[in-house]
Amino acid sequence: MKILVVGAAGRTGRHLLEQAAGRGHTVTALARRAQDDPAFAGVPRVHPGDATEPETVREALRDQHAVVMAVGASAIARTLLPAMQHAGVRRLVMTSSRSVVATRPRAIIDLVWLRYPRRLRRPGPR
Repeated sequence: MKILVVGAAGRTGRHLLEQAAGRGHTVTALARRAQDDPAFAGVPRVHPGDATEPETVREALRDQHAVVMAVGASAIARTLLPAMQHAGVRRLVMTSSRSVVATRPRAIIDLVWLRYPRRLRRPGPR
């Protein structure tokens, strides 16, 4: 499976890259860091760029089967979901340490995150 990892340069993202590649998946890293950054050693496909930029995300999604989002930023999710819908990518795994390191008391899963699966199922351009 071809998997795009958003937030690939972070601690969780790097682990996800290793795990997916180790299981035989073709992994593409999307991160703000440059392709020659040591965080991407051994990663064959790196797509550097800002995940809040729609064009960057559309380019990174090309030919992908699934996305793993290893960041808690809602701005990225707001860019990623419409781009996934347009590209016909329907598999999304969202992981974040948001509930672990939050500085304010919050629900572990808030209602905003619960709406995302419905948005991916909406009909739209493919």
